[in-house]
Amino acid sequence: MAIDLNTLPEGDVLTWPHAVIASLTSVPEEEVEQLIATASDQRARFAAGGGYEIDNSPEALMEYARAWQGAACHYSESDIPAEDQDWRLEEAYPVEKLFALMEGGRAGWIDWFRTECQWAREDGRNGYADLLLERIEEEVVLVELEDGRVDCWDGWHRLGAAIVKGDIGIPAVVGVPKPELKLTPR
Repeated sequence: MAIDLNTLPEGDVLTWPHAVIASLTSVPEEEVEQLIATASDQRARFAAGGGYEIDNSPEALMEYARAWQGAACHYSESDIPAEDQDWRLEEAYPVEKLFALMEGGRAGWIDWFRTECQWAREDGRNGYADLLLERIEEEVVLVELEDGRVDCWDGWHRLGAAIVKGDIGIPAVVGVPKPELKLTPR
């Protein structure tokens, strides 16, 4: 069942009706209150400075991204080795640039996230409900290509959760292929 984007409430996900959260995450409605309590605790821990931090040096960012090299799904051009890219850290990469990664844009992402949560629950895993309710702190790894396309090396479920929640930005380690060396006439 597709979710009508117009029925998603505005504002903090923790205040959304339990039935909406349960529908998006495949968590039984009677367990949503505990999920919200856990998410609130995690948010408080981040607010107190207990969050996730990444080294912002170019070398560290490249090593972080290198772990996901070759994981690109959509564009073979983004399988450029990590060392052949310039890497930067963005605290709030615009999620609207990532709508095109999923057929159907935001609606496609919502359906995909919901299905992923359902499959995880069916497999006996916790699923991804925590990502929907918690503040996303761990960076996704993205590659920006020259023609404006963006691909994801790591963080599909974090992206999905951010898009479902209506977040404007998501923390990201972003690579841009280094310009090719060009011969200049003498």
